[in-house]
Amino acid sequence: MWLYLAALLGLYFLRRWYQERQTVENLTEKYVFITGCSSGFGNHLARHLDARGLRVLATCTTQKGAEQLDKVTSERLKTTVLDVTSTESVAAATEWVKDQVGKKDKCSCRIMSTDQPDSESTDIIISGYGRQLDARGLRVLAACLTQKGAEQLGKATSERLKTTILDVTSRESVAAATEWVKEQFIT
Repeated sequence: MWLYLAALLGLYFLRRWYQERQTVENLTEKYVFITGCSSGFGNHLARHLDARGLRVLATCTTQKGAEQLDKVTSERLKTTVLDVTSTESVAAATEWVKDQVGKKDKCSCRIMSTDQPDSESTDIIISGYGRQLDARGLRVLAACLTQKGAEQLGKATSERLKTTILDVTSRESVAAATEWVKEQFIT
């Protein structure tokens, strides 16, 4: 019985190790844009996706945060500073993303400024700055790692902010979150 449990446990850890070591191939034309990468979840997500082989465009709230992230990641990951409360900073970050992606005629990049919120807007923001954007009157889709985190965020914000659970290391969780985002645009 113990041998069976040990073998099962060993297979579980072997599978997990294998999944964590996988990289994503053939994504030379794809980018992942992440905000709030100076620390916390945004930083962890940026480093994790970079390690998986994705090209990451990361915005940090401080220059120091951007420099620290640059030091621990590959050349695929690019950083810039973004203050989402500044129209000038948002415009500069939008241009930076377009410059990084290239092919400006095919780039549909839009980072919304929070200086003039439009509660009737059909734009939905996905951001690590959920509370701040919600407080400024914007509709926000927020992904949380745990149900407890989603509940706490929901209690601290208005009905404009919607939450879902997202574990970026799980394909099933990413697929479910993708479907949830699509549903939010339909309703």
